Amino acid sequence: MGNYYEIIMHLFETISETKFYERHFNQEIMQSERLREFVLGGVILLFALGSIINIFFLGSNYKARVPELINAFEWIVLLFLFLAIRSFFVRRVIRIRMKKGKELPDILRYINAFFEISIPTIGLFILSIHIEPVAALVSPMLLLYFFIIIISSLELNPRLSFFVGFVAAAEYISISLFYLSS
Repeated sequence: MGNYYEIIMHLFETISETKFYERHFNQEIMQSERLREFVLGGVILLFALGSIINIFFLGSNYKARVPELINAFEWIVLLFLFLAIRSFFVRRVIRIRMKKGKELPDILRYINAFFEISIPTIGLFILSIHIEPVAALVSPMLLLYFFIIIISSLELNPRLSFFVGFVAAAEYISISLFYLSS
């Protein structure tokens, strides 16, 4: 009788340890998500500044294109405003879920990843309006895809990283085909 009792108690201890580790792991994922949001914001800021410089220096007769530069700057500011609101919302949701001890739903993580990987596509589209589309497609803005894919590994979910890579490839191929056909 005592032997069964010890087995059952050991089983309950194992289950409670597993739940403890899962809860701790989920908290680490959410803290990693908050760090990822901060890093992503900095990287996007650098690439936006680079895009403005591209528009200014890669455009032909750039002194006459100052109104276009201002228009591009307005688009980039609008994109940043959207990203700031999105980042605020994501960080708030993470903070609330962390306080409650809950994890982020997978669907929210995939939606967030989709929006993040779409940022370079939107940036390439804005850039291609103001400079030659071929120059925009091979500009440093292209590297933003790689940074976002690398940062997606902080999610600690290989399927999510694969999803981000697949969406990045699909969006880049789509925008390339769009400009090749026109």
